[in-house]
Amino acid sequence: VADLVKPALEEFETGENMEIKFVSNENLKIFGDPDFLRQVFMNIFRNAAQAMRGAAVSVLKIEIEEAKRGGKKFAVVKITDTGGGIAPE
Repeated sequence: VADLVKPALEEFETGENMEIKFVSNENLKIFGDPDFLRQVFMNIFRNAAQAMRGAAVSVLKIEIEEAKRGGKKFAVVKITDTGGGIAPE
C-alpha cells in the first residue's frame, strides 16, 4: 500500500504552510489497478488541501496499518486533515 501512496504524495503539490505526516510500519500488499488507486489517493489529497485552504495550520496525515476481522487481514489507510470539515445542513 505504501508503494501506491508514496508516489501519489510525491506528485501532490502541497501549499506553503502544509505539513505532511506519513506513518506506515506495515509492508501490506493489496490487489488493484495501481494507476487507478494512485489517482484515488491523489483525489483525496486534493480534497484535503482544498478543505485546509486558508487555515493557519495545515496538516495532512496518512496512516497505513493492518487490521484483522473474522480471521482475515485488511489494509487500512487513514487519511486525516486539519480542515474545517463539512458544514452541518
